[in-house]
Amino acid sequence: MIFCIAALFIFAIGLVVGREVLTLAEASYNLHSQFVETFFIFGCFVWFAGIPLLFFIAAWGIEGVAKEKDDGTLLILASKPIRRWEIILGKFLGLFFACLVLELVFLSASPLLLYFILKADVSVLQKILNLLPLMFFYGAIVSFGFSLFSVSLSTLAKNKIAAIIFISFLILLTFFGFPIIKHFTLSMYEKWGLHYIDLNYHLGNIYDSLISKERMPPYVQTFLGHATGIYDINSYLFDEELGTLKK
Repeated sequence: MIFCIAALFIFAIGLVVGREVLTLAEASYNLHSQFVETFFIFGCFVWFAGIPLLFFIAAWGIEGVAKEKDDGTLLILASKPIRRWEIILGKFLGLFFACLVLELVFLSASPLLLYFILKADVSVLQKILNLLPLMFFYGAIVSFGFSLFSVSLSTLAKNKIAAIIFISFLILLTFFGFPIIKHFTLSMYEKWGLHYIDLNYHLGNIYDSLISKERMPPYVQTFLGHATGIYDINSYLFDEELGTLKK
């Protein structure tokens, strides 16, 4: 619960800062609407189905089996008439469904925050509400993959702290490391084929393929292009028929 409140609180702070910037800039209705839509779509990728969620999975996933080892209760569980894979499956399912609950809370609260803090227009809120099922599905994909990886790592790791540090490094590399590498060393990134191991790039493609069903406007694509590299924002290749940036 504390984790959920903290994540929503930080999201709300971002909305308050955005509101003040829009007020100082005397933003027009169109600019205000674009900001609301962009903040939500980009925020869901980086925040609600991104960094906080993955750190939650890392902490609880590693704790799942590793804590049982440290406390000596894993041997007690193993002595019961239950298969070892059933123990691991139970840990995984518990973590996965906990993540789904978090996603439901995040996605249910975010439109309310947009409405009360940014005074989002009804038409913009309608677009956001149409995206919620797709956002939830994306969050479920991320939760499933990282929960499986985290619990698997917990069963293999001999040192709990080392496992948490490793998966935390992987999360930071995904959302900060690879975008920085792409931005400053694009030629090296392409030459060495780093996009094959760039998890941020692959997550961005999954996210884009889902929410593009609602046709993302170019200003949203620009933000995702900066964050993931899935759009060619340097040349700004524009598809006139679709009204979107080209990949």
